[in-house]
Amino acid sequence: MEFITPKMKDSLLHYLLEQGSKNELIEMDIASATKVLEINPLFIKMILDQFNSLGFINLFDTKGFDALTLNANAYDFYARKGFVAQEELFIKNIEKLEHELESIKSSFPEKAAQFATILSGISSYIALFK
Repeated sequence: MEFITPKMKDSLLHYLLEQGSKNELIEMDIASATKVLEINPLFIKMILDQFNSLGFINLFDTKGFDALTLNANAYDFYARKGFVAQEELFIKNIEKLEHELESIKSSFPEKAAQFATILSGISSYIALFK
């Protein structure tokens, strides 16, 4: 089973930002983007919908292609290193929590055990997508 990855999202965002630097309205041909980015066309559509929900783009669905405009949020997010960096930060925060949990284990063993179970579940979930 294939999943949408942060790298795919960053690739598509970069592609859009390159297109956006040339035109205000981007007429995006999904088939062409699929070839260039090597991303499943269904994933491209889903990522575009997510970008629209996140306020990165305004998406106008038309026949045969998607027309969109970029918003400042897209430039800001990409400047902060995008989805890959967001995932790395999330993982670092989980690792920090695990470390802090170790430091309180002796003082609060019951609570520490509960938190350890929760963090273990989160860590297992993260491992699935690496």
